[in-house]
Amino acid sequence: MYRRTIILLLAIVAFALPVAAQDATKGDDIARLKQQLIELENKATQLRMRLEELDEALKPENIEFALAGIGSTRPEELREHRRRMLTVERNGVETQLKLNEESRIRTEAAIATAESSAYLKYLQPAPTPSTQMVISSNAEVNRSVLRTIFLTFSALIFVLAGLVSIVGWRRIR
Repeated sequence: MYRRTIILLLAIVAFALPVAAQDATKGDDIARLKQQLIELENKATQLRMRLEELDEALKPENIEFALAGIGSTRPEELREHRRRMLTVERNGVETQLKLNEESRIRTEAAIATAESSAYLKYLQPAPTPSTQMVISSNAEVNRSVLRTIFLTFSALIFVLAGLVSIVGWRRIR
């Protein structure tokens, strides 16, 4: 029981160390968003072309022409079935086009936000050497304080785990 507690505490301490992930730069984000916008525009162009094809195919004379070589005792049903199939596909393409448009609007807004953020960061004055030293020394002090707190906390956990183990071992005897 106590061994499990000690192992659990050790695992918590081991996995409590912070892991820093590298963030992508703003320029990379903007370039990626612009590439995504180009892809969305290409997709929209393809969807519009397919919509025009379907509108053309839905004309009564084109439905008649498409079924001209097919013999049937019920040609009206064949024409109606073809018209329904083309209408369903046309509605699907229209829905895709609307979703694509919404995605394009969101991407353009994200680009504008990223560009304005990058511009505002550009407008900030560059730190002077003295402020850089203060910032870096503050960061070192913060890291040192955090490291001390972490080590103190870890030592406290180990001491408590040892005491719990000793008390439990004495009770067993």
